[in-house]
Amino acid sequence: MTQESALKFVGAHPPALSLEEALKVSQEHFGVSGTLSPLWGERDQNFKVSGDGHEGYVLKISNSREVPTAIDFQTRALQHLEKQVPSLPVPRIKSLLDGRSFGTVTTSDGQEHIIHMISLLKGVTLSDVSANHDILHAVGAQAGTASVGLRGFFHPDAGHDLFWDVRHLQQFVQFAPHIKDAALRKTIETFADAFCRDVVPALVNMRSQIIHHDTNLSNVLVDPDNPEQVTGLIDFGDMLHGPIILDVAVAAAEVAHNEGSTLDDVVAIVGGYDSTFPLEGDEIDVLYDMMVARQVLGMLIGATRIEQGVSSSGDFEYADLYGPPLDALLSIGRDKLRTTVRSSCRFPAYCPGTTLPSGTNKAITDDLIKRRRKVLGTALPLTYETPVHTVRGEGIWIYDIDGRRYLDCYNNVPHVGHCHPHVVKALSRQSAALNTNTRYLFEGVIEYAERLGAKLPGDLGACMFVNSGSEANDMALRMAKVCTGQDGALIVDGAYHGITTEIYALSPSAEWGMHGGSSNARHVSETRSDIEMVENPDTVRGRYKADDPDAGSKYAADADRAIQTLKDAGHPVGAFMMDSAFSTHGILDVPTGYVEGVTERVRAAGGMIIGDEVQYGFGRSGDHMWGFQNHGIVPDFVTLGKPIGNGIALGVVVTTPAILEKFTGINEFFSTFGGNPVACAAAMAVMDVIENENLQENSRITGAYLRDGMRAVAKGKSNIGDIRGKGLFIGVDVVSDPDAMTPDAGERSRIQNHLRNNGILVGSDGFAGNILKVRPPMIFQREHADMMIEAFEKAISDR
Repeated sequence: MTQESALKFVGAHPPALSLEEALKVSQEHFGVSGTLSPLWGERDQNFKVSGDGHEGYVLKISNSREVPTAIDFQTRALQHLEKQVPSLPVPRIKSLLDGRSFGTVTTSDGQEHIIHMISLLKGVTLSDVSANHDILHAVGAQAGTASVGLRGFFHPDAGHDLFWDVRHLQQFVQFAPHIKDAALRKTIETFADAFCRDVVPALVNMRSQIIHHDTNLSNVLVDPDNPEQVTGLIDFGDMLHGPIILDVAVAAAEVAHNEGSTLDDVVAIVGGYDSTFPLEGDEIDVLYDMMVARQVLGMLIGATRIEQGVSSSGDFEYADLYGPPLDALLSIGRDKLRTTVRSSCRFPAYCPGTTLPSGTNKAITDDLIKRRRKVLGTALPLTYETPVHTVRGEGIWIYDIDGRRYLDCYNNVPHVGHCHPHVVKALSRQSAALNTNTRYLFEGVIEYAERLGAKLPGDLGACMFVNSGSEANDMALRMAKVCTGQDGALIVDGAYHGITTEIYALSPSAEWGMHGGSSNARHVSETRSDIEMVENPDTVRGRYKADDPDAGSKYAADADRAIQTLKDAGHPVGAFMMDSAFSTHGILDVPTGYVEGVTERVRAAGGMIIGDEVQYGFGRSGDHMWGFQNHGIVPDFVTLGKPIGNGIALGVVVTTPAILEKFTGINEFFSTFGGNPVACAAAMAVMDVIENENLQENSRITGAYLRDGMRAVAKGKSNIGDIRGKGLFIGVDVVSDPDAMTPDAGERSRIQNHLRNNGILVGSDGFAGNILKVRPPMIFQREHADMMIEAFEKAISDR
């Protein structure tokens, strides 16, 4: 924008036709008679034409500096809105007698002016009523609706320069010396410099279109008897092509001119806009700066008018108009406005675009911890000595409240990465269309079940949908007991399978975790005669070591004892449930023959096999799609949890059609939102990503590279006893004596927190709480592995 274009209308006086001259224009060019009364206009002259057999019109005499393309822009926009959003209360074009939308007249002073006429809308201006939050919400909603209507419209003049466009703020800073208050002047100059340097360039990447750009107190009409009813949005003279948030900011900033206006008023009008034209997070994040810029620009335009001789420095009315709302905004502050508006529009917490000094928001984090303890209790643990106050995830990264990013080497639930765009879009699109239950016929759940079944071996392919892995395990156990007629359950010592009452009883490690990793705690499974545990096949600390070629079969032989114990107690084995990753057992390298041996014995006793694939399924082991395939078996049930939907509430039991038919012939089953359309859309998208990005192969290659790299840097370290696992599921055995393999939970904690403090997140597991669990999202790449290896070497060395 050139200085000349910036100042084009600043010093221009509106036309000055007399009432008689204006009436003559109305009659001769539009065929409209009536009583004329003047209306305010900043750069144009406007007249209300009322009476004489019509509902009223507004005659507009444009400034002599106005060009025809600008008026053509306005008239065509109004015609477009009339067609696209007929319910939107905007003026209608009154054509000239010759059918044109606008024409020209030459006044007595020899100046040529463009003329056009629009319908007069009923109502009083927003400035004439006491605008409560409901009214302001309605105003915002209508402004948003106007943007919806203008979304498909364009005009060659849409890129014209306009001095009220805050993107051109820098052009007016030169006139700041006319602002006599030195402190205010300094504030304005400092803000303008930062705004033009940091915010204006960012606007280029935000959504833009033609916008109204002037929703102020005088340009909104409401019904005086029912002010929540907006009867008119007028004055399209400041319309331009610009960022959506510019339109929102103008409306919000102008409301601040209302006497007694508060932050709640801003929330109301922005919330209304968002209700009809959904906003985006990056737009909300610059709203404060855009609002302040509007007030600053108003001050500077006033200063410019002094320069142009339109106003006198002794009567700086723009300071009176824009000073109070500017002060109010500055007192609210960017953080408070942004946080409040984001919350009201249900956006997640703000994440800084640049990293702030560590601990910048410590007070906020400390307060959140106190609130958490009050409402969630003190027993619900937080990982790390200094908890990570997370606000955003993207791909392989998690960001905290200070904008610091952490390499996520732990979270398996976002299976294809945090907020994967393909999954997010699938969720959003389906959520906007339909979300119901499986009592109704819809394609999504069937399509997903077919696609899932095609990836499983044998006859596995009949699905029952629930909402979590725990529910899936619970359902599989129930089905096995019903179908076999035997109610005994067999698990591996130290297992974890979920939180339902029945499944918690099959999760002794849950109790150990509550007691700081102590295996001495008494779990409910030890008090029930219908549950037995088989020996953990630990070739590091167990009875049979890795160098014993028969270790697998020897450990499996313990199943004979467990099965007989159940039978003697009157609970013959109905099911053996196994986590194929052996995660809570220490992420074991399970000896060959163990799982096969236990499986053969359980089936010989009439029981069924449940393969818990919540953690290990969908390619995480790298070598196979499913963890049970690493052990050479095909279970009767496969259970899946939230990773299959990248964190959405979804669980699945996959079994054979024969088993499913037998169970449903005896028991009725229905889960209200198991397999709902939104969850299935997410799960379909996850499967797309796994296939399209070849993530199983990535897990195999990258996992091996990571494991080998960690082993290399740990070689000779006295605090690391073993590094094991497959694919992107690795366990680091932390010890105090590598020869005796003495578990060291304290050293594990130190290493884990060292990694956290250096931007790497890992978890912990194992009987003694001494296992570092490395289990990143499946999109983990070699470059990420290098970061992990480097940080791991430093963590295990800095003792």
